[in-house]
Amino acid sequence: MSTEKILSSDGIPLEISLKKAERKNKLKAVMLVGPLFLFLIITYVFPIGDMLFRSVDDRMITKMLPNTFTAIKKWNGKELPEEPVYAAIYEDLSYLKKNKTYGKIIARLNYEKGGFSSLIKKTVRKIEKFEEGNYKEQFIKVHKRWGENEYLVALKNTAPNWSYAKYLKGVDLKFDQDRNIIQQDEDRRIHKILWLRTLKVAFWVTLFCFLLAYPISHLLATLPMKYSNLLMICVLLPFWTSLLVRTSSWMVLLQQQGPINDLIVWLGWAADDNRPELMYNVVGTFVAMTQILLPFMVLPLYSVMKTISPSLMRAGKSLGGTPFVAFRKIYFPLTVPGIGAGSLLVFILAIGYYITPALVGGASGSLISNTIAYHMKSSLDWSFAAAKNSIIIAFFATIGATILGTVAALGLSSRHMPYKAAFMALLISPMIVPLIISGTAIFFFMAKVGLAATHTGIILAHIILGTPFVVITVTATLTGFDHSVTRAATSLGSTPVNTFMKITLPLILPGVISGALFAFVTSFDEVVVVLFLAGLENTTIPIQMWVGLREQLSPTIMAVATCLIIMSTLILVS
Repeated sequence: MSTEKILSSDGIPLEISLKKAERKNKLKAVMLVGPLFLFLIITYVFPIGDMLFRSVDDRMITKMLPNTFTAIKKWNGKELPEEPVYAAIYEDLSYLKKNKTYGKIIARLNYEKGGFSSLIKKTVRKIEKFEEGNYKEQFIKVHKRWGENEYLVALKNTAPNWSYAKYLKGVDLKFDQDRNIIQQDEDRRIHKILWLRTLKVAFWVTLFCFLLAYPISHLLATLPMKYSNLLMICVLLPFWTSLLVRTSSWMVLLQQQGPINDLIVWLGWAADDNRPELMYNVVGTFVAMTQILLPFMVLPLYSVMKTISPSLMRAGKSLGGTPFVAFRKIYFPLTVPGIGAGSLLVFILAIGYYITPALVGGASGSLISNTIAYHMKSSLDWSFAAAKNSIIIAFFATIGATILGTVAALGLSSRHMPYKAAFMALLISPMIVPLIISGTAIFFFMAKVGLAATHTGIILAHIILGTPFVVITVTATLTGFDHSVTRAATSLGSTPVNTFMKITLPLILPGVISGALFAFVTSFDEVVVVLFLAGLENTTIPIQMWVGLREQLSPTIMAVATCLIIMSTLILVS
């Protein structure tokens, strides 16, 4: 048998040549995904990591009061500390006053124990009058709290550079003076209630969405095409309509003098002077969130049901199974992947939902996301600038998301792409992570690099949120793409750019346009991130609607909502 190696046309052994070509194709696929991957790593993954780092970083006080913590380290916390501790406090506060940086420690110490704000301010104002020596007596004379053990224990408790105290506070726990974990005071235990309420709302909304979506998805998968397309438009129309528009519609329907209450009174289920409260409570939150999140359950279920052959149910019935038995043992188990995907998506989105509970839920319907955003709200007047900003931001965010998402999808669709599942999971993560978390992380990052309250910062944030839609739609379009067409063009001497522009792009253009529309609607409708990032000069229409809905249901808001519904309908039908 001949052992002579087969050579390629350039004289290289064929095996080596094939491996070289494989490496080249893998590199090409990775380079296509690379721009979006790096963009998300820098502007999305890094900010979330930075936010997690901030949650345990407690070095500010120890850095600003170094002498104090050196002196207080050996104090047992049982009795008032000796003179050297007060001397160290004097030295540190004098330095901070001289440099006018004492304000930074006030918020952190007040977070540890209420009352530190007035204590530090009053002490700093009078510290220049202190005489050398006998500092303990002088501190207590300035403010009696310097003679209370609990305040000095609270000061000592801020000593660790890394602390999970903020996580404990999130579940109504805290450290005592001996660093033991105990419950918060009864009047401050609010977070557990909010967490349980959030999980309960997310669970029931997921269940209601499943009960409503399952028959709808079955109809979509089994009806003739002309009827299923019409039903699909009805399902997708709310998905394409502004979140604030849908929420404001539910506010109109659920108010005490609204159509639903009128119907209840007309049917005799309640007296006119005793109308049920359907808004500003958990009931309103359930109803509005179920309708808003329903498409996220319908689409995964429909995609699975569409692949189930009708002959399977007919075969089950022909073998003696009743329709219910055939459904339970054949059809339903095959839809479990769609149920799992839809339920997971709805549950995660429901946990992080902010806008709808804030507007419809009221105090009794507020969720954990409302507390996260509590200190980041602002109020602005309605103006033409809002419309201009919305269009400018959505336009540039759509262009950025479409370019990055399409290029990444081309790389992900390549059979040479390594770690495809891991890259895909990262690229679509902004779509899965609760928006309130993403918004907080992006805000910290943009503030750090000086892009908060700028158009650029908001556009970059919206590119982050829009690219998953482009990646998913273009990747789906490329699933059935025949790559032999591009290989044929390359073999005929076409450059990669020419091949893409004249062959690939025309074939995937419907998916690119669809993804771009999704990105545009996402940007135009987005509220939470803009609520954190926007300044006076870059507010948007959704923010103005948000502010207006918090105050009253004005005719102006209803008019704008109607225009947005018409726009969404025209886009979807076209």
